[in-house]
Amino acid sequence: MLGHYDEALADYNRAIDINPELAELYLLRANSRIELEQGEEALDDCERSMSLGLDVAETYFIRGKAYLLLDRYEESLLDLNKAVELAPNNGGCYIVRAALYKEMKDYEKEIADLNRAIEIDPTSDLAYITLGSAYIDVRQYETAIENLDRAIEINPESNEAFSTRAYCRNSIGHYEEAIGDANQAIAIDPDYANPYTHRGYAYAMTGRYEEALADFDRSIELDPEYARAYKSRGIAYYLMAENDKAIADLERAIELDPEIEEAREYLQKMGVPGY
Repeated sequence: MLGHYDEALADYNRAIDINPELAELYLLRANSRIELEQGEEALDDCERSMSLGLDVAETYFIRGKAYLLLDRYEESLLDLNKAVELAPNNGGCYIVRAALYKEMKDYEKEIADLNRAIEIDPTSDLAYITLGSAYIDVRQYETAIENLDRAIEINPESNEAFSTRAYCRNSIGHYEEAIGDANQAIAIDPDYANPYTHRGYAYAMTGRYEEALADFDRSIELDPEYARAYKSRGIAYYLMAENDKAIADLERAIELDPEIEEAREYLQKMGVPGY
């Protein structure tokens, strides 16, 4: 996927060399740069586009995404609010603003924006997946599952929907169902790290430690910075009474994501100083 955006970026560079006064090209290049996590460069392109007179909803939308990528939340909110004002029926604006509210931990507004996106486009599996994730944030797992069910009805090939539903099922102790959802996600995309962690957690909670560790190892191989994989493997080691390995994994999880509270809870159980 990133190669696709690299190619697009190269195309936009060539187009801008030919026609450096066409504002739309800078905006298109900015969007590709956001996908490549080039936030500052994307912001520069948005500013150039505006200086050439392109003062439309899409400009504010893309600049709002660039600010979000750079963790400049107040500026992002101003731009996304302006994008919604100019294009009140663009569901994408609400989905991105919901992502901002998630980062700001304003879950009520996050959920409201996602419901508005679904009103605009009831066929958007992305909106239902994101709404499901929002309900996970407030620990309403059954409601999250309802939204993920709908996402899967719309798009039965959504590995993210199956993976996120596996997480929800683990959270309410439905481990066999979680394994089934994770299997579906892995069948759709064997290189997606998350469902291996969710399946591994379900295996660990049902005492199938060898299978659990194999899944956690695979998840970490695919995404070495996935904090939840280390946290879940650490819990498995704790259940296996391998405390040294558990501590190493749980501390690594916190290093990657300082807000991962469950890792701290297990470190406290083991009496590790500082937690």
